[in-house]
Amino acid sequence: MDNEIIRQIHKQDGKFVLAISGGGASAVTRLLAVPGASNTLLSATIPYHDRELASYLGGNPEAACSSNTARSLAMVSWLRARKLEQSVPVYGLGCTAALATNRQRRGDDRCYVAIQSAESTTEIAVTFDKSGRDREEEENLCSSLVLGLIAGALDINVDFLSGFRQSDIIAEKQKIAEPSWQALIGGDTKVTREEDPPVLAFPGAFNPIHQGHVKMIEYAEKLTGEKVTLEISIFNVDKPPLDFIEMQSRYDALQSWPLVFSNAPTFVEKCRLFPGATFIAGIDTLKRMVEPKYYDSSEDKRDQALQEISNLENRFIVFGRKTAEGFVSLHDLDLPTVLSDNCVCVTQEDFREDISSTEKRAG
Repeated sequence: MDNEIIRQIHKQDGKFVLAISGGGASAVTRLLAVPGASNTLLSATIPYHDRELASYLGGNPEAACSSNTARSLAMVSWLRARKLEQSVPVYGLGCTAALATNRQRRGDDRCYVAIQSAESTTEIAVTFDKSGRDREEEENLCSSLVLGLIAGALDINVDFLSGFRQSDIIAEKQKIAEPSWQALIGGDTKVTREEDPPVLAFPGAFNPIHQGHVKMIEYAEKLTGEKVTLEISIFNVDKPPLDFIEMQSRYDALQSWPLVFSNAPTFVEKCRLFPGATFIAGIDTLKRMVEPKYYDSSEDKRDQALQEISNLENRFIVFGRKTAEGFVSLHDLDLPTVLSDNCVCVTQEDFREDISSTEKRAG
């Protein structure tokens, strides 16, 4: 990609935060080498080390080099860009790559680039035909992908795939979000559904939903006589945020139940959205609810949050699970009374399903 395209990029109204890990970082140098980069670039970072990548994302990715991680980097970058700039459209770009190296590495040479805006998520994935290619050539191609997606986001017409071979595998994907999703990610709303709040809610990632979830739903619906509504927060205290492509994937997989997306990562925020609701929860969730680290490491803030949940009259149906030490249920936890008084224990005799989404993804 020549400098004329970069000059066109710099002339457009649109600013970017870039997060590039593993390949493609030379795109930053190419942007800075052409006068006018301050009109395009808000910041660029290279979270290369695993811990730095996790720190940038706000949680450990399941794989450092993947389309999900590229989209998560783009989302976090967009959130940063939105805080820095309000006068023009802003974008977040994420790139992860596994390129030719001087050590033995399993798997293909590949690159993933994603761009997040207020309206859409776009990604491109390339698996290289690495025969006869060195790292420098693959790096240049990744850099062209980064610059090409930046140009495309700004409606600049450029063929940034011309340097690739027919034997390279290239996949592109885009999701233009519906208005309610755009409002949610932009912070204008807290929840996507405008109907009456659910009486029985099941928060989770459901990535993927499995038979254990389904049986928990059936048990709770029979216990309460109410129909469940699934709730997925697009932000999570331990995981990277969701983008529009990932939201669509979860939505498509959960058509059998009412589903709301929220901007409520903690339970006290969920209870404010759905006062009086009963929540389906696993034992791990209850453990996290009482850990001070989720309340700025303050026991006082934790106790205030638990008291607020009690005041909002929310209740919890708590399912146990198998651990390395054996099956753990609600009765095995030492919880503050203000929380335990609002919990219903599902015993091992009444329900047990030893499966997790993590195991399903690994399988």
